[in-house]
Amino acid sequence: MLQKIISELVDDEALFLILIIQFLLLQIVAILILIKTKPWVKSDYAELKSGIVTRIEQNKITKKYRNSGLSVELAKDLKTKLQYLMDNEKTYLNPELKLIDLASKMGISAHMTSQLINQEFGEDFNRYINNYRIKDAISIFRKGKYGSISEVLFYVGFNNKTTFNRAFKKYTKKTPSEFIESLNGNHSMLWKI
Repeated sequence: MLQKIISELVDDEALFLILIIQFLLLQIVAILILIKTKPWVKSDYAELKSGIVTRIEQNKITKKYRNSGLSVELAKDLKTKLQYLMDNEKTYLNPELKLIDLASKMGISAHMTSQLINQEFGEDFNRYINNYRIKDAISIFRKGKYGSISEVLFYVGFNNKTTFNRAFKKYTKKTPSEFIESLNGNHSMLWKI
């Protein structure tokens, strides 16, 4: 009997679609009611949504590099090597650093280096390098060791003020001057460019 009803519903596509839409709308209404009446559901839902988005992004990366020779073990080893190059050798300080240069230092192809950065850090090459540079600039600003923003931006590996300001604002949500002012109050006259 149930099979007959289901087969009739499936045969009548319009009726089937209407029922599916009604079911989905009921689900949405139920979720909205739960979110309004139970605050913990809202945070659980946000966590769930965040987890789903993360898994979707990870799945895109996995599909993109499906046929790559970068195994989980190799990626772990190369990630450690890359972090060593960044943290100890400060490779990012080279203003002429290119993906191919970093790949050469690591002893792997540029493609594999790009994959490693994408897969393990969730960033592209430029953003990955610039984040190291910005962290270094922030450290210098906090110590108050340099006389101008220009000195710092060139020291940490940037070639120009525009790129530095854009990367700095993306990372800190403040311009370098605003950041320094927030550290020093209004005593940032030393930091004029």
